Amino acid sequence: MAARAADPAATWPSPEVRAVFDVLDEGVLALSGAGRVLYANPAAGTLLGSGPERLLETTGAELLADGVEQLGAGRAGSKGASGPLVLDWVTGDGGRVRLEATVNPLGDGLPVVVVLRHPAGQEQLSRWASLTKLLFDRMAGLPAGAHAAEGVLEVLGTELGWETVSLWALEPGGRLVRQHVWTDPRADPAGVLRERARPESGTTLPPHVLQSGEPLWVPDLREDERFADGPAAAAGLVSAVVFPVRSGDSIVGVVELLGARRHLSEPEVSDLVGAAGRPIGELLSAILRTAEREQLLRDVERARRIQDFLLRASRVLAEAADYGETLDRLAEVAVPDLADLCLIDVVDESGLLRRMAARHVDPAKRELARELRDAFPPDPDGLHPIVEVVRGGGSRWSAEMSDDFLRATTRGERHFQVVKALGFESYVIVPLVVDGEVLGSVTLVSAGSGRRFGSEDVVSAEQLASQVASVVGRARRHERDHVAALTLQRSLLPGRLPDLAGLQLAARYLPAADYNRVGGDWYDVVSLEGKAALVVGDIEGHDLEAAVEMGRLRHALATILLETSDPAEALTRLDRVAAASSTERMATIVVAVLDLTSGELEVASAGHPLPILTDKGIAAAIEVPVDPPIGILTTRHDRRSLRARFEGGLLVMFTDGLVEHRAVDWDVSFRRLVSVVESSPQKDAEGTADHILSGMLGHVEGTDDVALLVAAR
Repeated sequence: MAARAADPAATWPSPEVRAVFDVLDEGVLALSGAGRVLYANPAAGTLLGSGPERLLETTGAELLADGVEQLGAGRAGSKGASGPLVLDWVTGDGGRVRLEATVNPLGDGLPVVVVLRHPAGQEQLSRWASLTKLLFDRMAGLPAGAHAAEGVLEVLGTELGWETVSLWALEPGGRLVRQHVWTDPRADPAGVLRERARPESGTTLPPHVLQSGEPLWVPDLREDERFADGPAAAAGLVSAVVFPVRSGDSIVGVVELLGARRHLSEPEVSDLVGAAGRPIGELLSAILRTAEREQLLRDVERARRIQDFLLRASRVLAEAADYGETLDRLAEVAVPDLADLCLIDVVDESGLLRRMAARHVDPAKRELARELRDAFPPDPDGLHPIVEVVRGGGSRWSAEMSDDFLRATTRGERHFQVVKALGFESYVIVPLVVDGEVLGSVTLVSAGSGRRFGSEDVVSAEQLASQVASVVGRARRHERDHVAALTLQRSLLPGRLPDLAGLQLAARYLPAADYNRVGGDWYDVVSLEGKAALVVGDIEGHDLEAAVEMGRLRHALATILLETSDPAEALTRLDRVAAASSTERMATIVVAVLDLTSGELEVASAGHPLPILTDKGIAAAIEVPVDPPIGILTTRHDRRSLRARFEGGLLVMFTDGLVEHRAVDWDVSFRRLVSVVESSPQKDAEGTADHILSGMLGHVEGTDDVALLVAAR
């Protein structure tokens, strides 16, 4: 093993060349200077009746029946190539097989390459031998990462004197696609041929050869009516030689040689095409098969990345609750598997296009991405492709984003500088479709990695868009439900509070910030003879049904209070109303009945937070006996009440949304409310209500509904 590692030729061939040799139908052996076999492809193993691994344990002397000296010019250190030799080789079972060998010394420090094949006609062998040597020399000298096909095409072009050589592959659907091209830079400085479109049947050279199956020589394209209007003639090329690429009995592609000058029919080239067409075809066919295998590996890796993305996206959908957070995290998991930058734009209820997320894979560029999100959403009146997609133009993609394109789609110099700094190179934009309506778009951008998007990347983007669309659709439905419930809830609350002598009243209702949490909080003031009943309640649940149940209980309690001004008795009767209904929702309620003349206050609570009363500037909770909520009791229970004096100061009644906050203990929050009420600079009901909301919710996003009722004497 140590001797093998020290041999300079031990690393030959490169992975790119090895990938081609491994699928070549001709046998390839690489021999070290000492004659040891350094490499053998599977075809060599088949021809010699032994596996490639077994051949690596042998030498050229052991494989040749009459000794390695027969290789002649192929001996170590020789210059040039031998002509094709027909020699007897030793097979794996000890037998012999007669094979033709072409010996190719690759130069100092590199192995001797022997190409093996079954013997053919001697005339064809001599014509093929010199070109074989050139092809193997060219492949041996390929730099790491270079594609073998273009090296072969370059040899054909330079050795045969043609300016452009293209390899057209036959796709499974029968369409020819130019996979590789070599162009003499002196003949095509502008790269016109590299921009040609795919050929259409009957109008260009490759389809003609594909249909006939025979080589084609055209001395002057301009004089041949079949090709005079074709892209080759339009590019200023004159002559052409085209021949099929065969693998076995099948045509798998076409090689096209084009010249910028008139080439008369040359017997030597014609004979070479006839003699070498099949072996060149076999070599190029092997290259095509290698490319297909590499593409398959890329497709498998791409599928793995997509599956990984979908798994992480599913976790986001399961874990994230907030609409904006979910979209931002979906954009985050899209990079770098799908793109370097992900943008999500959504049409809001007013019809405006809002940028909800912008995530870049490079942490150093995330501030720029945030600026792109916040300062430069797409111009709805412009020609930005995002706007065109949202208007119903379907998915769009481009492998390139020129400066002219970026100028045309940005809003000014700073916007242009931002996209340039982010490294915009290529994009895919797909629509967000919810119930048949386009509600936004997902944009994937290559921005720094050098990847170029194609039509296959649209599929990945559409998979991401389906996840985003489910979030947007759900948010839209929740928003509509929220608006409907809020509208109903507001309609069920008192339109205005009654005017009562000596009593100021103020009420506030704040819906929850979360669309999922529209509930049944309410307040009410019932005017009685010489008295007033102040009510605050909260129905279990946060949905449309809770709002409906709130309206039912509110009206039932108001009716009961008109019959009895005893708050404990009123709640006891409400128990019976709840028991007789089909609902299983419970409700917490506090009722305070105030004698407007004497200031006597009687309070009863059904599981509700205690009201707060101020006396001479000191605020404290009214320690009402807290009985079970409405809807809990199945038998009659005589509820209790507490009497207090409310001759001056403030009475504050509220639902738990005012004091329940994430990561804050209830008792701490309640003490804060008492302090806020006590410190109110306003002594009127309206001013106090605003002061309480500001003090309790000014820096906190409410997670529940809030009902607040303030009375001042």
